[in-house]
Amino acid sequence: MGSYVNLVFSDARQVEDIHPHLALAAQLAPALEGCEKWWMTVEIALQRMNAMQGMSRPFGLMVRATSATPT
Repeated sequence: MGSYVNLVFSDARQVEDIHPHLALAAQLAPALEGCEKWWMTVEIALQRMNAMQGMSRPFGLMVRATSATPT
């Protein structure tokens, strides 16, 4: 079972700049340490989003959590 969320800044200047997304990913990464102990996988991916109002291809940060059933 899994789920994901796309994180996008509300400020257009930040959405079009890759650096705020990388800084956010750097802050989130340490929080994921040890999640595999709870049978969970978490992935963070920087991606180009589809067009948003007033922007052609903004950046977004996808965070996906996947849980596996222990065997």
